[in-house]
Amino acid sequence: MAVAASARGCRSLCFSLIASACAASSTPVCLAPAPPLFLLLFVQGGQAIRILGKNMGRFRDIANYTEEERILSVNIGGWLSVNASRQESLTGSSTDSAFIDFIGFTLPPAAPVGFSEVTVRVAGQYATSDPRSAASLFVGCKRGYFAHSNETCSACPIGAWCNGTAGAMLTSASGTTELDSINFRSPVPVPHPYLLDPLDHTQHLDLRRLINGTVMVGNLEVDLLGYHTYPIPAAGFFDLNSSMASACPPLVRSYFPDRDVCVVACIPATACNGANICSEAYRSKAPYYRCADCNVGYFKSAGDCIKCPDSPYMLFVGAGMIIIVIATIGYLLNKYQYDIRVVSIGECRVSFD
Repeated sequence: MAVAASARGCRSLCFSLIASACAASSTPVCLAPAPPLFLLLFVQGGQAIRILGKNMGRFRDIANYTEEERILSVNIGGWLSVNASRQESLTGSSTDSAFIDFIGFTLPPAAPVGFSEVTVRVAGQYATSDPRSAASLFVGCKRGYFAHSNETCSACPIGAWCNGTAGAMLTSASGTTELDSINFRSPVPVPHPYLLDPLDHTQHLDLRRLINGTVMVGNLEVDLLGYHTYPIPAAGFFDLNSSMASACPPLVRSYFPDRDVCVVACIPATACNGANICSEAYRSKAPYYRCADCNVGYFKSAGDCIKCPDSPYMLFVGAGMIIIVIATIGYLLNKYQYDIRVVSIGECRVSFD
């Protein structure tokens, strides 16, 4: 992302890709894209960022600025950045070097995930980018954290793994992304290679929908430049999300009160294979879910689900045989008047004489 600014001139934002009344000015404050078109950050907060540009004033001339022109601020999604300042660095070789001026700042810890508008006050003017333009900022969570758009990155809960924002949607070794292949003006759908439309599971997700905003597929959020993921339960754990949220224990709910996440342990641990998939002997149903019930063809014994016999009629046959054996033994004991109450153990005497 690059910023082109001047000390005086147009006070509205102009883009190289979007027409603006400011575009006719010879000294506008503009946010313009620079390769790569989107700045993709995998952060929780505190990421140092540079905004390069032209005509935004030189670091070495600060002493000559008016008080208004010295004011510098950067807002990301409505959150004020930290330590925004004019800076310069030396680039090039020892024989051919030059100073590069830039605005340096630290991404605020509460910066929201997804596309955020960037508002810069520099040289006495304001410039604001469109939230989903090539001049906006795209923020994602690093591995071990999770969030959806407009949420801040939170640490992954115990018993789950978090992939963060699953990067730019690369489709080739050359770095081509799915975004490059989307024809948003296409008269026919542009299908996603494998994700189904959440509204019609017989059709693949139409990528043209991303031009206006993200699309939720389960708890996976599809965005123009990546996938915002939520926690995936590990083996032995279960996520009581969505329609199962009523079964979430209050203490666990307090960890993420505003998010559809409730990772709990399974009892027994072998009931859950991970990713909310039950092992063969178990199934999830109200009111406890978390693979707490036995599947069809299994019965509960000492807390575990045991497979039922292949032939249930054999249970009756076995029970009948046991009854016959017990009755026969009783008949024989009674017939021969055998008394089993008396068993001679013997006697042991110890003398201390």
